[in-house]
Amino acid sequence: MAPSTSRLALLSGCAIVLPTMVLAYLGVQAVRDDTQRIRAEQQRLAGRCRVEFDTALDRGVEALRQVVAPDSGAIADLGDLHLRHVFLLDRRRRGVAPAYGPRQAPRLREEFATPLARARQVEFAAGDPGRALSLYRELASAHGNDSERAIALWDVARAARKAGDEAAALNACAAIIRDHPRSLGERGEHLATYAHLQQAELLLAQGFPVEALESLERWAMSVRGGHYPVHEGATYHLERAAAMAESTSEGSTAVGNAASPATRETAARLTGRLRETLALVRFVERHDREIRQPHLPDEAYLPGDAAPLFRVGSVEGEAYLITVVPAASGLLAGGRLDLEAIGQRLSDSVLGGPQGTVGYELVLVDDRGGVRFRQEHDDDLSLLERVSDRGIPLSLGLYADDSARLREQFQRRRWLLLSAVLVLAVAVGSGGYLLARDAARERRLSELRSEFVSSVSHELKTPLASIRLYAETLLMGRFRSEQERTDFLESILREGERLSRLVDNVLEFARIEKGRRTYHPTPEDLTRVGRLCLDLFGYRLQAEGFQVAVDIPDHLDPVPLDRDAVSQAILNLLSNAVKYSPDEKDIRLRIADSDGGALVEVADRGIGMSAEEQARIFEPFYRVESDQLHASGSGLGLAVVHHVMDGHGGRVEVESTPGVGTTFRLVFPRPTEA
Repeated sequence: MAPSTSRLALLSGCAIVLPTMVLAYLGVQAVRDDTQRIRAEQQRLAGRCRVEFDTALDRGVEALRQVVAPDSGAIADLGDLHLRHVFLLDRRRRGVAPAYGPRQAPRLREEFATPLARARQVEFAAGDPGRALSLYRELASAHGNDSERAIALWDVARAARKAGDEAAALNACAAIIRDHPRSLGERGEHLATYAHLQQAELLLAQGFPVEALESLERWAMSVRGGHYPVHEGATYHLERAAAMAESTSEGSTAVGNAASPATRETAARLTGRLRETLALVRFVERHDREIRQPHLPDEAYLPGDAAPLFRVGSVEGEAYLITVVPAASGLLAGGRLDLEAIGQRLSDSVLGGPQGTVGYELVLVDDRGGVRFRQEHDDDLSLLERVSDRGIPLSLGLYADDSARLREQFQRRRWLLLSAVLVLAVAVGSGGYLLARDAARERRLSELRSEFVSSVSHELKTPLASIRLYAETLLMGRFRSEQERTDFLESILREGERLSRLVDNVLEFARIEKGRRTYHPTPEDLTRVGRLCLDLFGYRLQAEGFQVAVDIPDHLDPVPLDRDAVSQAILNLLSNAVKYSPDEKDIRLRIADSDGGALVEVADRGIGMSAEEQARIFEPFYRVESDQLHASGSGLGLAVVHHVMDGHGGRVEVESTPGVGTTFRLVFPRPTEA
């Protein structure tokens, strides 16, 4: 009675006292201006974001000031400064690295243009590349003008390749790269670029991937460093070069030989560099006006101590920030600050975690994007402020990632005092419901105990009556043969063991309820315990006509277990299998290793049970009922099994289908080695 009274008192406290205290606390909190508190928190976070953003700007500007020479080493790798697409300009804001911009095609002299046209007519109209090759060579050796010589050499390379003279084509390409690195063709195309690409193609075709990659790398470094001009077709050529390098990094060559691991590694590194150069060229093409700053005054260059210039805009809804600063040697260094990376850094360092996990999210938007931000987050407790005091038209947008929940929470707090009576009434009603439910549960438990006493009394009377009957028969000598006498003695033994198991289950459950049941596991071979249980239960299986399939190995590694308790659990499972198998008298006992332990499996082909019954079978006093049979018993066997497995740190698994059968599985863990 005392435990029930304590439980009722605890429920009363939880249902009445605790809600009253919570109501008082929430009432005090509701009078505060929650929205104002959130606004103050947002202002604090925005201030920290401005400091962090200015720090990122300072680091980027300082790094750009250190870019002195337009070579790949100084421009390509600036660490984790969130700088992308670094470029150099001269004093007139013309591209230096990369040297992007319109190029004027050379004017050819009449004495060169006329024989060049005749040679090309021989190559294309007459279809004689061999004769055209001779004419191109004469032109290349007869004229001293750099542009004309480079054009003639390019025609030599093309005609030689058509004629199958790859060595001559390679020599012509090498001459253009060596002697005429900046010469342009008749349409303003950069001839050394074509020479590098054709040289790489020829070397790959001949099975010289290392030399081909070296040619492409020299070209990429020259393009990135400004030694080669970048014209309108540069993106196509960069994609073509990246494709060649990528095919080599995948391990194949044009002649079918497999590239070495070192070559593949070099090709993969070159592919990444070419992709970066391609991104840089595309960036310069897209933001040419912003990079050249046409809105600035016409001074020749920025003074060395001038403040950095910033240009903000958006492309396809994504904001960008370009900065240009004076560098050494009279050059201007510029680059794009990666706003997405900076925003992620601000979120991690200021908000304390990734976007979407800290209650707030932030974005960096330009002036035009700020209007759209206001419209999209009008109801999200948003804040839009300048991200820097340096005159950068870029704003920081900060908003609650779940504003609806916050607003609902604020509104609920404000109305809390007005609804206190209703909440208290609901709390009291809930407490009454819990009390009534607990009382009903106690009453049900009392009924189950009464049924248990009645059932156990019946279960005790049956074996006692049988034992008494057989004993009296034997005492009076009323048996016709020694076999019949033996049968009577076996019946007395069976009923005695049945009575012993019933008493053991009752005593075991009594100790479990009082918390006095303890287990003393020692290393045991589970196969020996299983065979012992079969020997003890074999007479009943044989007497009731059961076929037992035994799958027990000769030996298993020892498992810590309490032999008596585990034996009782296995016997209870075998008894259940016999009890609930009225028709299909097949039982299977399997003992085997499992992941990290051992298992005992008892399967039958009896009446089975539903999922609802499986959820309750380990409750004390619960028994499965069926139209096919009315099984006797105390309802304690499986409760004891469950407690035994808990005491051993194991588990009980059950699989059952109505009308098909049931499988119980006891899983014992092995101790982990220290």
